[in-house]
Amino acid sequence: MPSAAASYSLDESTVATLNQLAQQWQVSQQEALQRAVQQAVELGKTPTPEERIAALHALQKSLAERNVDFDEWQRTIRDGRR
Repeated sequence: MPSAAASYSLDESTVATLNQLAQQWQVSQQEALQRAVQQAVELGKTPTPEERIAALHALQKSLAERNVDFDEWQRTIRDGRR
């Protein structure tokens, strides 16, 4: 991937955190910053409608495979809220 030089001013706390991440991951500060930015992007992504439906189907399949009684589970949850 092509790179571009950039210069930023960071507060001391952020620099300390960046240093900790770099040490923890055993990478350079530059690599730690790149990874942190990429993870922030991934965490901020909103699932597509297709991904949401796939997650629902996976949950339904998991419940069916484990013979979960959804009505009983719902009653238990309701009773616990009272």
